[in-house]
Amino acid sequence: MYSNSTNTVPGPLSRSQVAFPAASDPVVAPQIQPAQASPAPGKIKIQLAQARQLDCLALSRLLRDVPDFDLLGSCTTLDEFRRQCFKHQPDIVVLDARYPDDGAFAVADELRDHHSQLAIMFLDEKISHVRANRIINMYLTSYFSKHSGFEEICHGIHSLARGKVTHDQDLERILALDELANRFQLRADAPSAARLTVRETQVMKLLAEGNSVRSTAARLDIASSTVDNHKSKLMKKLAVHKMTDITRIAMREGLIE
Repeated sequence: MYSNSTNTVPGPLSRSQVAFPAASDPVVAPQIQPAQASPAPGKIKIQLAQARQLDCLALSRLLRDVPDFDLLGSCTTLDEFRRQCFKHQPDIVVLDARYPDDGAFAVADELRDHHSQLAIMFLDEKISHVRANRIINMYLTSYFSKHSGFEEICHGIHSLARGKVTHDQDLERILALDELANRFQLRADAPSAARLTVRETQVMKLLAEGNSVRSTAARLDIASSTVDNHKSKLMKKLAVHKMTDITRIAMREGLIE
């Protein structure tokens, strides 16, 4: 069982530029780092999972160089990430949002079942409005693009450690803070894709991949009529009338390659 304590941080980072490793640097497969027996007081304990080895290696190097971060481990598979989280008990997990079949979200939900105060940061290739709608409704969870500056990502981690949620600047442009509920919500002029439900997003992804209504229903274990209903609703929300439009939007939102 996780501890529900939250570490404090000593202060802001330097504003100096931090860059990813150069392309000429040797690429070494990221190794799982063992937990320290006695983490330094005040350090933020972080567990990292990125689907691509190069991303995992680059982020690991950068996070280890931040004085008040304690990177407990890094890996590229969700099974190993889950095991490491239960072993190391991090304060914050940094997760790649693009694992297949919503795997990152499933693992995040599982970890939250055991540690309700766990802070989560999702990283994505670019901000996906359909994923953003899901993330902004999750407790103590932030969302950033990998194209954000590293200092911006560090600021997001520091904010989570203090119990405050911040998001990528591109995402915050379409959000408004509901001060009464103390959470973000979509602005009225937010893109229509951001208003799709989780199930509508799943249906859109599978149809855009070329699945029929029947095979989509089988994959989601729902009736074909239910798939048709979701399809009609999502097409209405997106103001489109053709499957080619659904495929185009799914590609734009990073749901399919």
